[in-house]
Amino acid sequence: MRSRINYQIYTTAVFAAIGGFLFGYDLGVISGVIVMSKFLLVFGDQTSINRGSLTSSIAGSIVGVMSIGCFIGALLAGQASDRFSRKYSILLFSVIFIVSGALQAASFNLSLLLVSRLIAGISVGALSMIVPVYQSEISTKEIRGRLVSFQQLAITIGIAVSFWTNYGTDLYFPSSNASWQIPLGLQIVPAFILAIGIPFFPFSPRWLMAQGRDGEAFAVLSQIRSCSQRDILIEYNEIKQEIAAEHEQSIRSYSQLCHFPLRRRLILGLGIQILQQLTGINSIMYYAPEIFKQAGLSGQRAALLATGINGCINMLATIPAILFLDKWGRRPVLIAGGILMSLSMLTIGSIMGIHGHTLFNSTTNIAEVIIPSQTASYTIIVFVYIFVAAFASSWGPTTWLYCTEIFPLSMRAKGTSLTTAAIWATNCLVSFLVPVVLERLTYGTYLIFGIFCLIMAIIIFLFYPETKAHGHSYIPPKNTNLIGQTIVITGAASGIGRVSAVEFARLGGKIIIGIRGQERSEEIAQELEHEANIIGMNRIIGYNLDLSNLMAVKNFADKILEHEANVNILLNNAGIANLSHSLTIDGIQTEFSTNHIGHFYLTKLLVPLLIQSQARIVNVSSIGHCFIENDINYDSSSSAYVPKVAYDQSKLAQILHAFELQQRYGQQGIKAYSLHPGLIYTGITRSIPTYFALIYHLILLIVGKSLYQGTQTSLYCSLSDNAKPGMFHADCKEAKASPLAYNIKLAEECWNFSENIINEKTKFF
Repeated sequence: MRSRINYQIYTTAVFAAIGGFLFGYDLGVISGVIVMSKFLLVFGDQTSINRGSLTSSIAGSIVGVMSIGCFIGALLAGQASDRFSRKYSILLFSVIFIVSGALQAASFNLSLLLVSRLIAGISVGALSMIVPVYQSEISTKEIRGRLVSFQQLAITIGIAVSFWTNYGTDLYFPSSNASWQIPLGLQIVPAFILAIGIPFFPFSPRWLMAQGRDGEAFAVLSQIRSCSQRDILIEYNEIKQEIAAEHEQSIRSYSQLCHFPLRRRLILGLGIQILQQLTGINSIMYYAPEIFKQAGLSGQRAALLATGINGCINMLATIPAILFLDKWGRRPVLIAGGILMSLSMLTIGSIMGIHGHTLFNSTTNIAEVIIPSQTASYTIIVFVYIFVAAFASSWGPTTWLYCTEIFPLSMRAKGTSLTTAAIWATNCLVSFLVPVVLERLTYGTYLIFGIFCLIMAIIIFLFYPETKAHGHSYIPPKNTNLIGQTIVITGAASGIGRVSAVEFARLGGKIIIGIRGQERSEEIAQELEHEANIIGMNRIIGYNLDLSNLMAVKNFADKILEHEANVNILLNNAGIANLSHSLTIDGIQTEFSTNHIGHFYLTKLLVPLLIQSQARIVNVSSIGHCFIENDINYDSSSSAYVPKVAYDQSKLAQILHAFELQQRYGQQGIKAYSLHPGLIYTGITRSIPTYFALIYHLILLIVGKSLYQGTQTSLYCSLSDNAKPGMFHADCKEAKASPLAYNIKLAEECWNFSENIINEKTKFF
């Protein structure tokens, strides 16, 4: 938001997070209840009473049946929240939770307890999906991470409260059924508060607009934003444009999520939620007292005390995520959290394996771990706490947020419904397996989870894009219409060139893309039409273009001149980076030819048509040009080649090209711009060795942008009246460039060199 955020956004988000509290409380309360002696007498068999704990099958059933309910609830929530609104769906499932809480506290046999926990699961599963969606839709992008993190904080508070409630009732009512009935019955209280209070909070403005209730949506925005009417109107129009675009490709059934181009988003969402459960966190929460006993704590009450401390750590560690998640980004947090959790689990398993002795207890008929070293026991407990803290500050809040960010409004409820169902399906599987695995593999369980956590960090690094809003985005005015305009883009097979082509196509423009290979360029054109949802309109045309081959550049330009009456935007986007010297077929150093000379020649050939069209020419450059301190070295020999210098010089030449274009043709209506898109993952690294690419990718984790974010400045220079002709831009505004970038003598010298080399190499064309 452009001004101060109204406290009502926070109030609404915090109150809705009571749904997360219910989730956390119910998740944590059962871990202590199932080890209480009075609970064992009511719901355990004779074997359970003899061993002092439930058998793995009964414990797994009590814990796992709720996960089955959560799976069902998550699937129901998508349809319910779309039909009844996010707000009233929260009310509905809160009432269901109240009923389940009363049934759990009143249960007198295992069957009734299992049914009541199934009902509770339906409510928790639905709320765990609806609340983050509601929070994300009332927030602005600048604080979305913080608001959705309130959900995770509420979960951790619920877990901590349940742990200490268990400890207190076991301490004061050790010989009464109240020891387990009070913890189970108390969950009715927050559910009642949520059910009574949520009707007084606003509807999601995005949901209202999706229902055609625009007037109500504007009123809600005015209520929950503390800023000028102008800023509210801007946000209102932005949301309206998003919904209009999404309705063009709206999702009417779950099956459409499985088709291109939505399939990848669904896979990312399902994957990240499944991976979250494979961290082992809910195993720690569900079976914490048993785990602390295994770590060497003797006595039920000591284990419950350690579990209570664990809950407090879980809650406190969530606070940094609330404060800094929007600043840190999603990918770095997930990767760092995965690595720290892996180290913690591997340390726990290793210490337990080295210092522990596994003995078979014939009385209880289970394998027990005996750790004679007190130091080893305390070290294990400390690393359990470190693991929980790492999860709470990373994977806990971030996965819920990530799923709300990757899905647009038209598919958010259904998409998030499926991803939430995935987490509960995996949770159910883990819940049934963990007690069995803990008995049979003991310390091996922690080693398995440790390996999973490391694999997760690698998967996030390789496959998951950043979704954090950088705050530098360009949204075209509402009346922007490119119908009848032609946009030429080089290097549109991947990266920001591809995203730019889709964005221009969605605005109605005719797109001509230049890609190596005629057959490949036509295939890419069809893919882009699919992505832009303009299949069959023939508004994206692919031609062969090899910028390192001047004859190919001429053939590309000739096709445009033959078939097009105008070219309104020329986006010189393509680029390469090499680490070894090579020459093109024309005898020009490859990087300089591809990044600059090819674009210079293409622009030169199209200049008459560009002038006629009063066109914009946009040269994609790089901040790397700032590393050039002296004049450009035009020597193409291998002895003069330094990889980084060659790349930076070619990008400086692109800035000088735009500057000189403006000097020469500005009076004739042409507007030329240069820009730095930001550090992004693109195909430019395909030609450099793996170890250099790895270093580059590690840098991206800290300061990198997604492809969509990297495209914004290209759109800005192509469409915005605020972009400054002849100037260098970054982050959707004019940016500081190297002093060489605007050196009139150097610009003229670069122009003359480029023109001379083209005249020499093309004189026989």
